[in-house]
Amino acid sequence: MTSPLSLKDQVDGLREDLKCVPPFAGPRNFKMATLYVAQLERLFDEYAAVLKAGPTSSLPGLPVTKAINLTLEGEPKIWFNNYISSFKTWTQFKADFLDRWAESEQDLWQLIQQLHLEEQADPAAFCDEFEQLAATVGLDVDSTPARAYFSKALPATLLEKTLLVLSAQAQAGQTAWKDLRAAFLAVHKNMGHDDSAISTLPFPLSIRPAPV
Repeated sequence: MTSPLSLKDQVDGLREDLKCVPPFAGPRNFKMATLYVAQLERLFDEYAAVLKAGPTSSLPGLPVTKAINLTLEGEPKIWFNNYISSFKTWTQFKADFLDRWAESEQDLWQLIQQLHLEEQADPAAFCDEFEQLAATVGLDVDSTPARAYFSKALPATLLEKTLLVLSAQAQAGQTAWKDLRAAFLAVHKNMGHDDSAISTLPFPLSIRPAPV
């Protein structure tokens, strides 16, 4: 039987994992700032669970402030060194950090309006980014404006096939975001001739591109 790791070993493991977190060096950027916070939070949650520690301002053997400091560079690090004396909780830090290093609500609205699916983008990550942007500015993903912004971000052919799939639903009225997302992801995979997503749809995919 493998003996439990000592506190020192677990803290050393956290330090090693922190080295894998891409350092945040600015400038203000919603995507990079939120990704940075999410990566740190995941590590903190994992180690808090292992060490049976609550979500306090520090983990046993490694203050959270030190962990944050290890993963910042440039202007964000200078900002944090001035901020550290007022650090109270991780939750408050997240709010203050994103307020400073993520774009303003007006900037986020512009991002939503200008959102565009790049050719090599991960479609699921693209949906996640859209959901996060919408949630940040209080935009209901099931609303007509949200559907319009998302639709506008898709290439014409992909959008056309996604809407054809949605029309196959035996459902009156508007389609929920979860159905739009499912249709988009399935069509995106199917256009790449990968049918693995088709069986996950809650409705039949009646329109499929012909194989090459």
